[in-house]
Amino acid sequence: MIIAQITDFHVAVPGDPIDIKNKTAAHLSAAVTHINGMYPLPDVVLATGDLVNRGNAEEYALLRQLLLPLTPPLLMIPGNHDDRQNLRNAFPEHTYLNQDQEYLHYTIEHFPLRLIGLDTVIPGEAGGELCQQRCDWLESRLSE
Repeated sequence: MIIAQITDFHVAVPGDPIDIKNKTAAHLSAAVTHINGMYPLPDVVLATGDLVNRGNAEEYALLRQLLLPLTPPLLMIPGNHDDRQNLRNAFPEHTYLNQDQEYLHYTIEHFPLRLIGLDTVIPGEAGGELCQQRCDWLESRLSE
């Protein structure tokens, strides 16, 4: 199984100082083009936070546009710059980003191995957290 991981792209809208300095959209677009040109193609692409820089709907709309050309299946997990609800709203077809849970944890069984996404986001904070509730969820998934 081939897994491609892309991370910390901090997509920002054109004109944002982060995008001006780091060319976030251009770099993510180049990464998508590179992944689509791989042979063999990855079985899945894991996009691990920080997906966007400020967590607003405009950035997620741009992120969606940038990731749409990706050929392999895509799984995402938020980072500390991400907003769970805005991520869910921008990618409604990603049903593993469960609308009924506080956290965006998930388990994917569609591959030769189990993929587990663990959300450690603390909204508005620079770091993440593995609280007891999250550790219990992970322990439960690992014991299945």
